[in-house]
Amino acid sequence: MSSFLPTKEKVAQATWQGKTKRWMKFQEQKAKKKEAQEKYRQKSKQEMERLNSTCAVEFSSENSSSESTTEEEAHQSDSDKNRKRHLSKTSSSNTKSAKSVLTKDVTAALDRTKVTDRQAVHLLAATAHSLGHDVGDLTVNRSSIQRARSKHRAQAACEVKQRFNPQSPLTVHWDGKLLPDITGRDKVDRLPVIVTGATEVEQLLGVPKLASGTGRAQADAVMSCLNEWNLQSKIKGLCFDTTASNTGHLSGACILIKKALEQKVLHFACRHHILEIVLEKVFTALKITAVSGPDIAIFKRFKDHWSFIDQAVFETAAGKNEIKPFKATTIQFAEKNLEVCQPRDDYREVLELAIIFVGGTPVRRVHF
Repeated sequence: MSSFLPTKEKVAQATWQGKTKRWMKFQEQKAKKKEAQEKYRQKSKQEMERLNSTCAVEFSSENSSSESTTEEEAHQSDSDKNRKRHLSKTSSSNTKSAKSVLTKDVTAALDRTKVTDRQAVHLLAATAHSLGHDVGDLTVNRSSIQRARSKHRAQAACEVKQRFNPQSPLTVHWDGKLLPDITGRDKVDRLPVIVTGATEVEQLLGVPKLASGTGRAQADAVMSCLNEWNLQSKIKGLCFDTTASNTGHLSGACILIKKALEQKVLHFACRHHILEIVLEKVFTALKITAVSGPDIAIFKRFKDHWSFIDQAVFETAAGKNEIKPFKATTIQFAEKNLEVCQPRDDYREVLELAIIFVGGTPVRRVHF
């Protein structure tokens, strides 16, 4: 026992010494980092003071030179005055400030074509040079381009908000989506928020990033967009998918938004998601295939082999006795709705496929 105790004490002492060394190293690194930050702040402060003093000296020298010039001109001849005026014009033209080519239209084109700030420097400089301009007289650098783009984006957003003033009741739509983050390679949960109304009113309010996909987070994001656009009193309907985070009777997004609006609203559950549940029961009853995810295996295989299928050879259900009683009404209904502007292409495709299925021919002919 006596031989064991010293060994145990040595182990404890070594462990404590190791922890102490790591702590001292951490404190040393922390002190170095703090010292570097302080040096950077002092350097920045000195640079700003130097620039301010330079500007003050230049300003005072200009004032003194102008005063001395005024006194001298009072005693000089007319020829000397003309010579000084000529020199002052020449110097003012040489110290002319650089021109900015970053107009609202230019920055909007750069954003629309997804051109980075560094790429924009090369493009604008080469374009200006090819047009015969001196690049040195233009403001073409990465930081100026970044500031101009941010400024014009903010102005455009304010103009859109000011112009958007619908008089009809609105329906707010939202649906979460996993998208790549703007910075980095991670995926984040985004929530597009859109409002629609009568007379073709449709406006994207925002695509905020969510910390989580809970009903509370979605409700807060939707209400934040509505408050920012001042549309709370005009919302009369909610359009959403049928997930538990939206339809929960206690903490669902619909209930929370309704409480925040403090008014009654209509609930428009997405028909696509509702029909998916019905179709799932049909597949299960017919034992077509097991559905365990968003992709249905039989449809996926059909899509993969579509290019190998002779699309000119197909058979409709026109000869089926079950179809004949409602063939005419189906074609009439589909053709009538095709005359109306369809906001989505898949709606038009469903109507055209319905006409083809019962043996009719749509206006755009039969094509796949």
